[in-house]
Formats: sequence, C-alpha cells, structure tokens
Amino acid sequence: MEFTEGGDFEGIGYADTVQAEGVRATYTLGGGQITIDPTENWNDTEYWIDDNSENINIPYTLDGNSLTLTHEQFGGAATFTRIEEPQIDAALVGDWVESEISELTLNEDGTFDYWIYETEDQQSGAWGVSGGYITTITTYDELLEAPYECEYNCYNPYTLVGETLTITYPGGEVYTFEPYIPGPS
Repeated sequence: MEFTEGGDFEGIGYADTVQAEGVRATYTLGGGQITIDPTENWNDTEYWIDDNSENINIPYTLDGNSLTLTHEQFGGAATFTRIEEPQIDAALVGDWVESEISELTLNEDGTFDYWIYETEDQQSGAWGVSGGYITTITTYDELLEAPYECEYNCYNPYTLVGETLTITYPGGEVYTFEPYIPGPS
C-alpha cells in the first residue's frame, strides 16, 4: 500500500507470489478512520479500469512507523510498516544469476533488467532498497499481451551475505543469486 501526502492511495493484493488485484483511490482521514474512494482497479483479467464502487471506511491506528488497519478484508487487523524512499545500494549493482534459471542486472542508475531463461521472459524497470526490502517497479514485461508496458511494484525481503543475494517473495518462494561471471570467449 502506498499513501501520498496529496491524498492518493494505491494498494496491491497478492495471491501467493502473484499480484492478483489492485486499487487506485483517493483517501481522507477523520475520526480514526481512513476513507478510501476508489477511482481505478484491476484484477487478473483487466488492468486499471474505472471503479465507481462505494467508499471503504477503515478504522486505523498509527504508532510511529506502524499503521494498523482493522477491516474484514484483512481478517481483522493488519499492521503495515512504513519504509523509507528506496535508495541504490552499490553492493547490489551488477549482474546476478540464479543457477541456470534467470539473470538479474541491477544498474547504478536505478534501472534493472531480468531474464527468465525457460520462458524467455524479459522484464525491466526501476529498483532500490529500503529497510531490508528490495523494491522493483516493473514497467516492461515481454510476456504480457501487447503493449508490453505495465507498472507493478514488488517489495520483497532480501539479504546479501558474502556474494549471495537472496530474495524472498510472498508465499515464501526464495531466489538465490550469485554474481554472474561470464565464461571464456
């Protein structure tokens, strides 16, 4: 979820490791509630369609960087932690390979390229890190129906131990990358 100072809201819902739904909205605060007024939504078949649904009122509490929302959609209460604006970590800049499955390039200018060998999928966009999370905003995905331009965000826990980059996706799927070292030419 992302709330901006200007009153805009964007929320993404996951089913295991796949983004399954999303909403863009405006929001207001008052009386211990966040009122979400949806303007667009998407699901697994349609992207960013007009949304004329009813406002959603969600009771909240804010404690430092922790936001707790109470709503039946969350099965009661859900607590979210604010992350700072993502920054580039020079230790992650470079080419990474996950066995013979995929290759990830994290560029110094904050862009990334990701290739999945088996499906021949190529993705690109922007990246950064904040509070133990690697953030990617994918703006191109070759496997999507034309046009290939898109925008979806991922916030995934990561660790860098020695020369091993480990990224954990929702649902617990773990990808382990090592530095890419080209063979002799």
